[in-house]
Amino acid sequence: MSEIISAPFVFRDIRATVGQRNLHILHLLDGVYVSPYRHAIEAEKDTEMTSQCGAPEPEIQQVRHQNIATDLNPPPLGVSLCAAEGLGFSEVFSQQFRLSALPEDVLPGFELHRWGRWVLQAGPDLPVASSEFDNGSGAIFFLGIGVDPNGTIISSESLATQLDGVREPAAVAAYLSEAAGRYVFVILKDETQRIYLDPLGSLGVLFDPLTGAVGSTLNILLSRDVERNTIYPFADLAVDELGRFAFGHTEDLHAKRVVPNHFLDLDTLQQQRHWPAPDDIQEPTDAAEEANTLGRINDRLGQIIESLSRHASQTILPLSGGLDSRILLACGRDSLGELKLYSHAENMMSRKDVRIATKLAGRVGSSLVAIDPARDAQYQIADYEAKEKLQAAYWLATAGLSMPPLRHEIL
Repeated sequence: MSEIISAPFVFRDIRATVGQRNLHILHLLDGVYVSPYRHAIEAEKDTEMTSQCGAPEPEIQQVRHQNIATDLNPPPLGVSLCAAEGLGFSEVFSQQFRLSALPEDVLPGFELHRWGRWVLQAGPDLPVASSEFDNGSGAIFFLGIGVDPNGTIISSESLATQLDGVREPAAVAAYLSEAAGRYVFVILKDETQRIYLDPLGSLGVLFDPLTGAVGSTLNILLSRDVERNTIYPFADLAVDELGRFAFGHTEDLHAKRVVPNHFLDLDTLQQQRHWPAPDDIQEPTDAAEEANTLGRINDRLGQIIESLSRHASQTILPLSGGLDSRILLACGRDSLGELKLYSHAENMMSRKDVRIATKLAGRVGSSLVAIDPARDAQYQIADYEAKEKLQAAYWLATAGLSMPPLRHEIL
């Protein structure tokens, strides 16, 4: 198992002390969704309360590679798109997830977890940690890689230890929200039915108000045809890769993206900001406090890198001529023996980055792997069909609904 340390590797507890000038606040365009899904879920909850009164609490169930029902929700678009391209679904979507309250078949190669009415499916390369609240009154699912404030990689075991005796969902959310990494976590307890993102929203969370499903990208989220977004003013540019969808919009008119520092209420499908709280933003008042803050940032980044390097069989630090990767290199100096330094070139400017990265690696006594497919035959893909399949896999995994021209300079 390999981990790639991205730059910057952001975490809320330190970022909160750096000040408002470093915050990128997105104001959500609020909307109220009235969908058949919400009415169906409300009716289902009423039925559950009537029929299951006094029944034992549910337990986390895990199923792999088997069918679970006959009357099922249609599979997501990605299944048929992968089949059309001759690609394996579990390979293309290996680090993605899908969450639904409707009956579903197990996605090819995915692992299925159940809690109550919820069905959570995760790709084979997406770690899933889970734990239950005290007395089995609820469940927590942590998807991805996270390093908690103590420097511990979050796992089922660490969750059980940290949350032993904890009854309040707010305490769980506060603890997990302080983790650094690429992750989402789901809390299912009583009236709290929520999904949270990492500080940057780097593991995407999209939701479809027409079905109530939640997923990493459009192609694993939607089990219906795409309805073109006619509300977002720059939709045509975004579809043609000349712009992007912002403020939670997607290529689909109804499907929305959860924005960072918000959680999604799975019952109402409304987003709510949970960070920063009123007292979370503190500007350093003098030079001594600023130096202390910078020291904490340095220590925390070093702790994260050390934890990742001990957790994975191979930990890769991408290095360029930029400031972000230089800072990570400096903060991870005590873990250099466990890190593989890497740089990638595809044009004149990125080759300049490689030259700078090579010098930086030399300064710290480490070697650097430089990948330049245009100049190094060992990294070239000579088979045109293989290139096309690689391009198709990338496009499907990143939610493309139509295939762009093949970029030879990258492949």
